Parts: sequence; structure tokens; C-alpha cells
Amino acid sequence: MGRGTVDTKGNLFCFLTAVEELIAEGFIPKTDIYLTSTCTEEWAGEGGCLINEYFKSNNIKLEMILDEGGMVADEPIKGVLGKYAMIGVLEKGIGDLKFTARGSGGMHPHHLLIHPY
Repeated sequence: MGRGTVDTKGNLFCFLTAVEELIAEGFIPKTDIYLTSTCTEEWAGEGGCLINEYFKSNNIKLEMILDEGGMVADEPIKGVLGKYAMIGVLEKGIGDLKFTARGSGGMHPHHLLIHPY
């Protein structure tokens, strides 16, 4: 399973389910709420740009943006104790890597190096 196959779909499903439940309960928000999603965020596609253009062309100014975020961590940075909600407020950049492998195939366990991050 490749990266991007499930990372935002669960969140999107939860958002849409919550909206359906709120509508069924008769909830009316005090302000407009926009839910957006794109399938091109992993490869620098045009989805985010098109959403941004839509907001600009319709003079929509957002007060808050929430994205898929991260997790609740006890120590997100070594020495920073307590519970912290890791909320993503910026999108990832692009990183292109080129790998070249030379030699015969196969890897013996004693050749593996494990590096802690």
C-alpha cells in the first residue's frame, strides 16, 4: 500500500459523517464552513491551487484552516513534557530523490544497519 492511499480518506470520511449527523440534528452554523479535499496533494498537483483560486475569485476569506494534522503526543520534542496536539498548519514541500543500487541482489541480515531517528 503506497503513501497517500489512506492518509486523508479516513479524516475526510469522519468530516463528512459529522456534517451529515449535524444536518440531521438541524444544526445551523453561525458562519460558513468549507470542507475541501483533493487527491493530488501528494504529488504537487493542481487540486490545492484550484481550491485557492475558487476562494479568491469568490472573495472568501478564511478565519481558520484545519488539515489532517498529526497526533496527540506526550513528548513531541525530547524534553518537552505534557500532552500536545500536533496540528498541521502548513503543507509539505517537494523532495526529489534519486537512488542507484549497484551489485548483486539480495541482502544478508548482517549487512543491515538500523539507524534510530
